[in-house]
Amino acid sequence: MNPVKKVGYGLRALPPGSVVGVVSLAGSLCPVTSAHVECLVEARNLLLNQPPGHPLALPRPSGMEQFDAVVGFLSCNSDDFVGKKMTRKGEVAIPQRQRIALVEMATKEYEWLAE
Repeated sequence: MNPVKKVGYGLRALPPGSVVGVVSLAGSLCPVTSAHVECLVEARNLLLNQPPGHPLALPRPSGMEQFDAVVGFLSCNSDDFVGKKMTRKGEVAIPQRQRIALVEMATKEYEWLAE
């Protein structure tokens, strides 16, 4: 599914003038881990002023703008970049197509989060 369509479904019910935050994380994601996803979940919790889901989460800064919704994107770096990085480490890179599929699986349960 198109990432913007995936996260857009949840925004349709918002009234005009709603404030929408965007969180994003780009990286090698070779492979994506639960920590990558949890980082975005905690960022969303902070922006929406929801209780943190992790005991080490930071409190919301006072005076922070209020958000009505938050969408997120988790994107993979290019095969060229990741291939060079993994070669320097003596490891084999997971092809981008497969890393994207892994990100899609890791974010499937979060309607607000897409690759």
